Amino acid sequence: QIAQLTNLAQTQELNDKLDTLSTAQSASQASDLLGRSVQAATPGGDRVGAVVSVAFESGSPRLTLRTETGDFITDITLGQIAIIR
Repeated sequence: QIAQLTNLAQTQELNDKLDTLSTAQSASQASDLLGRSVQAATPGGDRVGAVVSVAFESGSPRLTLRTETGDFITDITLGQIAIIR
């Protein structure tokens, strides 16, 4: 049983490290998009805009886009980005 508990603790530690790595990778990807023009899938259809800010919600990056007409589109996830221009 002690071996099983040790294995369980090691597995949990590995999972924690993978979560940290995934968060860091997402943060890096999001910050690399700052100033870039992207196309994002939104409920209202595909929208194009420049990434003007990155915020984090529960460890996940949320982007704000500024369109050519000056509108702001908020709460865009990395998964919604279809094209980086």
